[in-house]
Amino acid sequence: TKTSTRLPTATRTVTPSPTIVSTPSPTVTMVTIPESESGLATVLIPSNYNVNARSQTSVNSEVLEILKSGTQWMAVGRTIDSAWLMIRLRGDQYAWVFTSTVLTDPQQVAQLPIIFSTSTPQ
Repeated sequence: TKTSTRLPTATRTVTPSPTIVSTPSPTVTMVTIPESESGLATVLIPSNYNVNARSQTSVNSEVLEILKSGTQWMAVGRTIDSAWLMIRLRGDQYAWVFTSTVLTDPQQVAQLPIIFSTSTPQ
């Protein structure tokens, strides 16, 4: 008697190919920093939030004024590491803003005088 033996047959395995997912790239908005007066730097408050103007170079210091989004101010000095900028609020009133929260021209900031005091002039 003949016995038939079934031989295994090759089964095709389909490997899924990777799917490319398109991630939208961030929107870049160009901002033009206006020319400033000699020895000063223009500071723009971003359009999507307000910025605290403080009495000293500390996030724990008194808030003298809340600078509204979209407004422009003049910086008259900076800390040695440029982390804080001293701005003129009005008349003889000055305050400090944290540099990373505002828009500035780094070349203008580099030209500002360094102010070593953490308090604002009266």
